[in-house]
Amino acid sequence: MKKYKSYHSSVKICYALSIENHLLPNDFLKSIKPSTAHYWKSDNPDKFVGSEFASSINHNIDDLQIIYDAKVQQLKKMFVTFCKVYLTILGFIGEKDFKSIIRTNRNAIVDLIDTTCNSVSERNWICKFLKITPHSYLTWKRYQDYFCEFSLLNLCFKRVPQQISRNEIDMLQSFMTNKRFYHWSVASIWGLAFKQDKTSMALSTWYRYAKRLGYTSARKAYKKKRKRISIEASTVNETWHMDVTYYKTLDNIQYYIYTIVDHFSRKILAYDVSKKLSASIRLASLKRAINNEFDDCLEKPTVELIVDGGSENNNHTINQFINNSQVSIHKKVALKDVTFSNSVIEGTYRILKNKYFQDRPILSSTIKREVDFYVYDYNNVRPHYIHKIYTPCEIHNNKSLKNVKPKLKNAFQNRINDNRKTSCVKNC
Repeated sequence: MKKYKSYHSSVKICYALSIENHLLPNDFLKSIKPSTAHYWKSDNPDKFVGSEFASSINHNIDDLQIIYDAKVQQLKKMFVTFCKVYLTILGFIGEKDFKSIIRTNRNAIVDLIDTTCNSVSERNWICKFLKITPHSYLTWKRYQDYFCEFSLLNLCFKRVPQQISRNEIDMLQSFMTNKRFYHWSVASIWGLAFKQDKTSMALSTWYRYAKRLGYTSARKAYKKKRKRISIEASTVNETWHMDVTYYKTLDNIQYYIYTIVDHFSRKILAYDVSKKLSASIRLASLKRAINNEFDDCLEKPTVELIVDGGSENNNHTINQFINNSQVSIHKKVALKDVTFSNSVIEGTYRILKNKYFQDRPILSSTIKREVDFYVYDYNNVRPHYIHKIYTPCEIHNNKSLKNVKPKLKNAFQNRINDNRKTSCVKNC
């Protein structure tokens, strides 16, 4: 009995599509009888299940034949070689530097994509090949389409109304170059400008434009990493911080600066400047703070007092006063009774020494006046970073100002509306 060969369905498909010469080796093709090959090519497809899909397959036969044409095979090999070269160059340059080169020549990249792509899918593939996102391409294209030389961002104010207006740029320059605010932080300068309705920028936007205009580099100073605070106050006069620092004047006399700071508002409640480090001076500033804050209280208030471990804060005089005070004071030593440091009050000393005193000749005859100016400016004029646009005194007197987000949001919307009304040289 003669044994018949059974062929794989993939071989039959190759014959049905007439691509057997491209995919199958010659020795194997010669082993197949011509009658069998003819049968596979001419057999009636209607007798097979799924024959209704044959027409859609036939429509792609020409494409398959082109793909496996000898000339196309050569092009395919060239493309594979190009991809290998591309990956090698990318490895030499580094993906980060490659992206930087693309960004630097973004106008040429946008023109290239526009001229070579006929569909969104083609554009997305080229973007992926060039290591950029489709969103970046659209943003770069918008920069080209909406170019305007009168804008700092080179974008038309009407088409892109979210950007900062010309008047606000001038106002930023005025504030950042004002010598009066040289010892202020950038955040405090922005806070004052916003509170006076001179700008509608958010703090992050103010930082970005100040950096673009070159106003932040000259103000940079080394900052130690701040220790994380693990205490929060929900209202004023709930938690106080008390400490002493020293400062040596140019005529070589050492002074001690005593302060008491409210945690919630960051207001300096009381302070003293003296050549002596003593419990009596420390007690005087504490009494003054209590009299100023609780003089009209009918009930006995409670205050949590955070101090350092120095002898000026921890002695018989201070402890005796706390035990007999009209205020219930719970004194705790930082890093001993609690796990966190007394960094809130230490921050006021850093501002005093590194910002206010750094460009002033502080002498024994002027140090009291300079500290007076600092405390007044810090409490009443200079917006505190933690309060965005408000000063410690403003928050101390009205704690509802702590929620500044609605005002910032309203200013942002007003800026958009004003920019949309701005006349443009393009009359767009």
